[in-house]
Amino acid sequence: MKAVAVTLSFPSHSNVVYVEKLLISNRGTNNFYGSPDCLITKEDCQLRICNFSSFPVHIHNRQVLGFTHDPANWLDSKEKLSKEELDSVQAYAYMVKTLMDNLYKVPGDPTIPPGKDGELEGGPKTTEAPPEDVKKEDLLTAVDISPELSPDRRAQLEAILLRNKKAFGLERRLGHYPAKVEIPLREGLKEISCPPFFTSPTNRKVM
Repeated sequence: MKAVAVTLSFPSHSNVVYVEKLLISNRGTNNFYGSPDCLITKEDCQLRICNFSSFPVHIHNRQVLGFTHDPANWLDSKEKLSKEELDSVQAYAYMVKTLMDNLYKVPGDPTIPPGKDGELEGGPKTTEAPPEDVKKEDLLTAVDISPELSPDRRAQLEAILLRNKKAFGLERRLGHYPAKVEIPLREGLKEISCPPFFTSPTNRKVM
């Protein structure tokens, strides 16, 4: 899409003119360019031209790119539309506005509140490492134990945590808990073994 400066004749009573779309083709019906239906103001007297062909096009001086109309006479007024037609037009306009807002929203948009480190706040970042490693001796302080527990219950819970400290990821080590779990299958089903992802025969030999 390219913004092209154009010369237009505006209605005497308005600073806005309606430009009817015009599709131009030079090399068959599959190669064409032109502008959509649009409203143009005197402050921004430019026409957006879209090139749908497979080659560049050149727009010449005084070339006709569209047909102008007085929007007050050419377009339907709100009073002439039924309630169903008005609701349909408003829904379509809202959809177009939503698509345009999402299309031009880039990272760092001021409408998105920044995070603590200047990053955009979002969902959980599963690829990021924890902010710091937890040492073995700091396990009890790293685990959030309810302060409402009685001293006896707290001591019992701390003993369970220390007894199963291998289940936690401490000092950059993955947690491990040697539990045996039986996964029930549906009756009559046969066990199968499939690779988790597709590999070529050559890569299978290496694996």
